[in-house]
Amino acid sequence: MLTHFVGRNADNDRGKRVKIMSVVHGNQAIQPGSVTQPLINTGGGAGYYRVLDAHQAFNVPFALHVTPTLASAIQWAKVASGSPNAFKDGPALNTRIGSLIGAGTIDLLGSTFSDHMLGYFTSAYTGDNVGLANSFLSSIYGYAPSSAVFWTPERVSRFAVLQKVAA
Repeated sequence: MLTHFVGRNADNDRGKRVKIMSVVHGNQAIQPGSVTQPLINTGGGAGYYRVLDAHQAFNVPFALHVTPTLASAIQWAKVASGSPNAFKDGPALNTRIGSLIGAGTIDLLGSTFSDHMLGYFTSAYTGDNVGLANSFLSSIYGYAPSSAVFWTPERVSRFAVLQKVAA
């Protein structure tokens, strides 16, 4: 709960409460494992794993939008068995994400395959693209993304784009 911007300790809202939901977004091109592994864990306290640690430690759920291109890049960023860099292993991170989805900590959002701009493609193309994204994410995480909540890839959504999402 925010207490300093809105609420009892602020002058702007007379003690009302604000509920927030964390949404984590990730989209990357498919890259070699050597490029993806430092995104997973830099070895210096930063990387994709940090958001999982924080939400797991405090038992706070969040919504995750990850494109299949990023999920695939993570899956292919395997660290050799016995390597001192095992903490950068992509398949281990994806397994952990799948476990957190199963535990209810992560709510996996619906997605296109690589965040294409919906307004420039037909509804049929977008439908096929979303179906492919669902297939990839389900096979990697063991759970289907939400069919009720969909990540709209662009920040310039308009009525026609939202109609495509609704379809």
